Amino acid sequence: MSAPFISQAATDSLRALARRAMKSSCDIIRYLPGPPNPDNSPGDDQIYRQSGIPCRFTEGLLRGSEDLANMRLTGDARYQLRVPLGTDVVSSDVIELNGRQYEIVSDNINRTQTTSIALNLRLLT
Repeated sequence: MSAPFISQAATDSLRALARRAMKSSCDIIRYLPGPPNPDNSPGDDQIYRQSGIPCRFTEGLLRGSEDLANMRLTGDARYQLRVPLGTDVVSSDVIELNGRQYEIVSDNINRTQTTSIALNLRLLT
């Protein structure tokens, strides 16, 4: 086997630096299906919330998108959030930060040689 591109000590040092840069905190909300009702209709969602997750939030990444109804290009605001490795987050979760909620558009979960989990977000409310 060949040696890793970056040593484990260097990787650990970079991950510690990334975690120290996370000056904010956010909540991760996961909607889970509830048990079925007595009439076998779907139950109400249950909310699983993780609070106070350290994070670093970056605003205003713009991505062009086409609006076919009006035949013009528009900007779609995208945001980036970084959370520590090992955070329990999946792509269907909702992120809440400063009273606003964001959906996850893409992520780098389970990629190798990362220093933190990067989530690209879109504003919901």
